Amino acid sequence: MTEGSIVTFYSYKGGVGRTLALANIGALLSLWGYKVLCVDWDLEAPGLHYYYKSWIKSTTVPGLLELIQAHVDNEEPDWQNFITEVVFPGSSEPLYLIKAGIQNNTYTPRLKDLNWQYLYDEQDLGLFIEQLRNDWKRTFDLILIDSRTGITDIGGICTIQLPDILAVCFTTNEQSFYGVISTVDRIIKNRNQFPFDRAKLLILPTLTRFDVTKPEKCKEVLKVFSKKLEPLYYEDWIHSSIRAIDLLNKTVIPYSPEWSFWEDLPVVREGTELPQSIGYAFEANAALIANKLAGSELLVNNRDSFVAEHKVMSNIKVVQQSDFSRDEENQVIERPKMMVEQPSSTDRDWHYQRVIRAICRGSLVPFLGSGINLCDRQYKDINPEMWKIEGSDPPTHRELSIHLLRNLGLNLELKNYLSRVTLPSYITDKLKNESSFWIEALISAYQTLSFPEYGNWASLTLGQRELQKTLNQISTHLYTPNKFHNFFAQLPATLSQKGYQTSLRLIVTANFDSTLENAFKSNGQEFDLVYYVGSAKKFFHRQWRKDYKGYILENDRGFIDAPNTYALLDPDKYPVILKLYGPMGGTGNLQDDFVITEDHFINYLAQSNISRLLPASLLEVLHNSNILFLGYGLSHWDERVVLHRLWPKETFPIEKQKCWAIQLEPRALDRELWRQAGVEPICTSLEDYITELKQRVEDLPAR
Repeated sequence: MTEGSIVTFYSYKGGVGRTLALANIGALLSLWGYKVLCVDWDLEAPGLHYYYKSWIKSTTVPGLLELIQAHVDNEEPDWQNFITEVVFPGSSEPLYLIKAGIQNNTYTPRLKDLNWQYLYDEQDLGLFIEQLRNDWKRTFDLILIDSRTGITDIGGICTIQLPDILAVCFTTNEQSFYGVISTVDRIIKNRNQFPFDRAKLLILPTLTRFDVTKPEKCKEVLKVFSKKLEPLYYEDWIHSSIRAIDLLNKTVIPYSPEWSFWEDLPVVREGTELPQSIGYAFEANAALIANKLAGSELLVNNRDSFVAEHKVMSNIKVVQQSDFSRDEENQVIERPKMMVEQPSSTDRDWHYQRVIRAICRGSLVPFLGSGINLCDRQYKDINPEMWKIEGSDPPTHRELSIHLLRNLGLNLELKNYLSRVTLPSYITDKLKNESSFWIEALISAYQTLSFPEYGNWASLTLGQRELQKTLNQISTHLYTPNKFHNFFAQLPATLSQKGYQTSLRLIVTANFDSTLENAFKSNGQEFDLVYYVGSAKKFFHRQWRKDYKGYILENDRGFIDAPNTYALLDPDKYPVILKLYGPMGGTGNLQDDFVITEDHFINYLAQSNISRLLPASLLEVLHNSNILFLGYGLSHWDERVVLHRLWPKETFPIEKQKCWAIQLEPRALDRELWRQAGVEPICTSLEDYITELKQRVEDLPAR
């Protein structure tokens, strides 16, 4: 799961509509399909639960105060036991709420008994809250926290330790506005001295209860406020082409007399369609928060398109499922985490929803292994007599390995190897007398033999030049694209026709054939190819662009000699295919272009990490995207090491993003290695998976 964002709503003064804003924005995000947690940390004046009371099934669930007290009492509490579910009509998943606490005559005395400084110094409250923060960010897309006003110990927890984004709410008076500015200044200074590592705190100024009935006065106020706010907060995240006053004008929450009575949710009761409504204003803020404050240019220039991008998931029929639920007596029932077991239909729906969302945001990177080449075949079993180099199907690594050794015979080294591995008895019996069974032995041995070891034997017997020549023949042969190749080749155009600006930015492939590239060309899709050339120990850049007649033409851009400053790639405009093991059609040097033998792999991977050879634009995508492994396993050493070289430990995307591996029946070793890498296996066939994914893309509404 993509790591969630924590947004604290803070105001210097009360009565500014802070909790009203949080409650409505949280409701919108939940209705849009995001997994949302709202936490009432305004312990001295709790009230968030009043806004949700019409949709809460149980009012007896304990809250934050009880959670903290349980920690103080050394009960090792599970925060999931303190969740209240808020169920909106038509929502696919509840909004999750942690109330301030059980509101009875003991609440105030229990709160007064807590000495926050003592709890931090003696009861490790800071570490406990840090663990809550980490758990919540792993579990939810967005965590919205209602903070105490003014300057308090509780407010410090909410504004310094917890948030990624601080939404500061203020009204059109000096004490509210300048009180916020002075407090935020202290928050930033204290956060810089905080013992836990934190990214820079982003500030979202939110002008609330704004009376829009006097237009000239409104312009004057917005001009004064934006001039003060721009150098303080906006410059950290606003697009350079946008003025602060224009953005502030888009995020203003107007005063609405109708909704100033009682606690309620206008976004649910009234909707968000009317531009003059308060729900319309909450919608813009919700979309900005969902996008982690990115996209300000689109928000200002085309507000409705910006909002529609984040509402898209609500138009897809899904049934989501959380990691915990409650029975009729309101007792928590923990569901087993989905790792390698066959997922239920609801788990699959949730997974597909996350993948579609990543595709729409341009944050999905497919990582293609040779297993995808089995798709659309009439035969599925690996048989060296079935696959032909001149045929219509691109090879798997296993088929390629058997092909390379088909004519070698039982040389001494192969005999020694086969005598050490465990093989079926019917093969070993035959091997004693009949050398013709050596291929069948090799097929069985492949389960423990790595692809580079096959490459070594082929190289020793055929010679490097003949080996590279064979690979070049496979690379240039026009195999028939299957469902996978065509899906990704057609994806950019499909989403562009639906109004999505960014879809597929990067595909990584570990295959030697060029079927994916040929699929892009045959579908008329412009793209860039970046591939490794072993003889040069560099990546090479080749591009395909349409001419004025619409024909796709090839253009070599050359070797990437200075990756850090290379500027000829634009993944946001043209998708990039990153080919790890060799060129498309060779480069004229057949000595050492493809990476196939053990020596090749060792030299390739010994360069600290491959990522240092890649342009910065590709690294940014690799390190900040959801990775979808398709037809790729981790059983062999070369497969594992490549991943660690592409994503050194400090940049591996699973620290921030959700990664998945699609395998029907992963072997035990694969399962354990995926688990260690933090990658979630989805147990389904590749053909079923790509068919379902294609259908869901087709079902996406136009923006």
